[in-house]
Amino acid sequence: MAGRGGKTKSGRSSRAQKSDGPAVEVLSEENTSDDLPEHPSKRGQKRSRPATRGGVSSRTRARKAVSYGNEPVGDDAVEEESPRVQKESAPMRDTNVASFSLDTESEDMSAAVSSKESQPSQPLELYFKSTEYPKTCKIQSKCKLKDTVDLIKGLKEEVAWFTSHPQFCHFFHMPDEEFRKLQGMWMLLLRTIKIEGEDAAWFGVNGVPIRYSMREHALISGLDCHEYPRRYLELGSTKFVEYYFGKKRITILNVEQKLRSMKQPCIDRLKMAVLFFLGRVIRGGKDSGPLDPFILRIVENLDDCIDFPWGRLTFEEAIKELKHVMKRLDGEVTTATSFNGFIIPLECIPKLGKKFRISLPGASGDCPRMCKSRFIHTSMKGYPLEDIYDAFGNTKTIHSVLVPTVDEQTLLARIIDPEPEYHREGSKSDRWNHWLNVKQKKIWWKELYESDIAARVFTKKKDKEKVMIEAGSSSNVGMESILKGLEERMVKVMEEGFSGINLTVDTKLEAMYWTLDELEKSQRVLKAKYKKIEKRLASIEEEKGHEDVEFRQ
Repeated sequence: MAGRGGKTKSGRSSRAQKSDGPAVEVLSEENTSDDLPEHPSKRGQKRSRPATRGGVSSRTRARKAVSYGNEPVGDDAVEEESPRVQKESAPMRDTNVASFSLDTESEDMSAAVSSKESQPSQPLELYFKSTEYPKTCKIQSKCKLKDTVDLIKGLKEEVAWFTSHPQFCHFFHMPDEEFRKLQGMWMLLLRTIKIEGEDAAWFGVNGVPIRYSMREHALISGLDCHEYPRRYLELGSTKFVEYYFGKKRITILNVEQKLRSMKQPCIDRLKMAVLFFLGRVIRGGKDSGPLDPFILRIVENLDDCIDFPWGRLTFEEAIKELKHVMKRLDGEVTTATSFNGFIIPLECIPKLGKKFRISLPGASGDCPRMCKSRFIHTSMKGYPLEDIYDAFGNTKTIHSVLVPTVDEQTLLARIIDPEPEYHREGSKSDRWNHWLNVKQKKIWWKELYESDIAARVFTKKKDKEKVMIEAGSSSNVGMESILKGLEERMVKVMEEGFSGINLTVDTKLEAMYWTLDELEKSQRVLKAKYKKIEKRLASIEEEKGHEDVEFRQ
């Protein structure tokens, strides 16, 4: 798991191991000269150690070039195979490997040249077929961040605890945005790669893998991702919640109602505010659903709420939620689904970030990325999926892993363990991580790229109308026919709309008439009863009058 425990990288050996498959790169400690491959006709022969200039080998120069954004391509970027590997291994097939600089927006695929080493294989299966890519799904997030923060900001005494919290303070630094605009996230979810384990989520966009591991989660959210404390599920107690709610089922609605009723500042109101924040933002469950027993316990001790690694908890929950959503949808797009997480595709695809996000100049260097930018203001609640596709097009300039800045490196050092080492012959996730992090090379799968691009076919009426107008713009007759067609369509749509309104109005009128009839019947019954009562009172008064006369006599 990224950020958990860590894995040890297999050590470099002076002996190459035998392999029945294609030869893999094995570096010999006795041969560190970084010499380049010889002419194909001389393969298998003993190589002489090439001279170096000033003690700097060609590989060292290549690595320096990579560090300055000038990654070598072609044979200059190929690492040398050990002579023993060449002798014992099967001949290696030439495989095209595309290498793209992280700092360039170049889209020219001709820059990718033949290399002698094979990049990691393409994933065998994604959760969705490419035919599903044009389909839109409304993402309903359970995390009501803005409403929660606004309510807590109204508690002047308690808000200071949150703004001084080493983790939760970042949520109060975020820009005030009413709409989360999650179609970019949906675009990423459509390309989720099927992979075993829960250490990370992988997505394939334009043939480029994108990783969402605990490091990306920490970089975006700023939450602590260290290991859990020992026996953490036993932290705190249920005394606080039992005092206010008893042993009944507790929902976030119960907590909100109780919090609003507590008018005077006190330690219990602070605990109630923390419970409200944990239930709404950190756990992100339904307002009507039962709260997590763990957060019901931990609010008893506020010091535990400060030190606990909430980033690890939220990341693991996000991965579980992602797997649950994929299983629930089962490869078919529905009209709406719910997902709660911090995945931000605009961070890993620069073209999307430039199109839809704007940097906040006043953001602190200690803040995570979710505090440093906001959506560009528009009149729309969100962006259509077509606009997302149009924005990044066929770009291959995509960050497979997020690279921290200097300030962010300081932040990560405080909230997460160092990047683990990965086995190049381990799981798929390990092999991809080894290529991206250890070798620091890009991965690009041509077949996945072609299927992704080919799938983006949208049959939009607006596009058809635009083409028709452009085709007939030279003729007034054609323009008139187009306008007439549009008018007929508008009239038809309005008729359908009004018919629906009329049906609704008629239904409501019928209900009103029935109610009035019932009221009239009730009035008639009441009048009849009133007359009977009136007659009875008159008879009683008459009898009483006779009794008075007799008494006087």
